[in-house]
Amino acid sequence: MTAGRAAPELLQKALAETSARNWPAASRLWSLVAAQTGEPAHLLRLHSAQLQAGQFAGADATLRRLGALGTDTTELASRAARAKGARSREAIARMLGEGSFEAALTELDAYETFAGPSAWISSRRDHALARSDSLAERLRARPDQPTRIYVCGCGRSGTTLLIDQMACFSRLFVDYDESHAGAFMRAPAGYDAVAIKRSSTAYEYIPGLPEEIGLLYIVRHPYDVMASKLGDRDRYIEPDRWRNEAAALAAVMAGGRENMMLVRYEDLVADPDGVQAHIAEKWGLTIGLPFSRFHEITGDTPHAHVARPVDQASVGSWRRHAGLIQDLDAVHAEIGLELDWFARRFDYELRQPA
Repeated sequence: MTAGRAAPELLQKALAETSARNWPAASRLWSLVAAQTGEPAHLLRLHSAQLQAGQFAGADATLRRLGALGTDTTELASRAARAKGARSREAIARMLGEGSFEAALTELDAYETFAGPSAWISSRRDHALARSDSLAERLRARPDQPTRIYVCGCGRSGTTLLIDQMACFSRLFVDYDESHAGAFMRAPAGYDAVAIKRSSTAYEYIPGLPEEIGLLYIVRHPYDVMASKLGDRDRYIEPDRWRNEAAALAAVMAGGRENMMLVRYEDLVADPDGVQAHIAEKWGLTIGLPFSRFHEITGDTPHAHVARPVDQASVGSWRRHAGLIQDLDAVHAEIGLELDWFARRFDYELRQPA
C-alpha cells in the first residue's frame, strides 16, 4: 500500500460500520484510515465516530491533531462538549435509577469539570448525597458544623408554613426550596443552624438519614391533607403518596431516632409561639421573632404572596367539603390500616366508614 493512502477495503469497511451506526467498530476502523492518510476528512470521520462511541479522550486527541493541521475546531469542540454532556447526563440518570449513588457522585464531579456548575447538577448531587453511604462522613468533614434541621412531612401538612417560620430564629439559614438532604453539604457557612425543606420524594430515604441531620417532622390530620385541594380540582395528595409518607415516618420512629422532633399542624396554628419554644429548646436556637409574627419577615421569600398571620381556619376543613364523606370512605378502604395507626399515634379522630 502506498504511503498516505488507505486500502479501498479498509475504507469500505469503515463506511459500512458508520452506515450501520456500529460506532466502536467505526471508530477503530477510521483510526486505522486516519493513521495511514492523515487527511483532515478522515480525521473528522474519526472524531465523529469517537463521540458517538463515547470515546471522549480519543476524540480530544483527534481534535488536537485537527487543530495542528490548521482545521478550525471551534464547532467541533462545541459538538464534543454537547456529546459529553448528553452521555454524562444519561449515565448519571442511570446510576441514580440503579442506586449507584457513589458512582453518580463521581460522574457528577467529572461532568461539572467541563460543563460548569448548574442547577441540574446541584439537584442530582443533592439526591445522590442524600442516598449515599458517605453522607455522614462528608458532613462531619466540613469545617463548619451548624445545627442541621430537615423540615419533613407529607405535602399539605404545613411544611411550607413551618419552613417560613424557621426564619424567625436568629443566625439560622433557611433554604425555602424543596431539596434533597444532600443540600446540607452546600449550605453557606457562617450560621449557627441551617433549615431545609424536604424534597417531595424524600420519604424514600428519610429513615436512613444520619443523625447529623435533625428531622423536624410535621403531621396533620390525614383527611385535611388529602382534602387540601379537593372541590373543583383533582386531589393534590393521593392516598398512595400519603401512605408512603406515613410508612417513612413509622420507620423513623421505630428506629429510635434521637435527633428528631414531631409537631402537629393543629398545635402549630393554635399555639405557634409555644411550638417555637419547644423547637428552640430541642436544638438550642435563639428566637429572634415569635412564630406568630412570621408573616412580617416573609416579604423577600418565595412564599411572600401567601404570607399572612397564622390562623386555625384550615383545621378540620375536610368537614366543610360537600360530597367529601363518600370519597373519604373509599380512601379509608384503601389505606385504613395506616390511617388507624396514624390516628392513634397522633390523636386524630377518624370517621368510621359507612
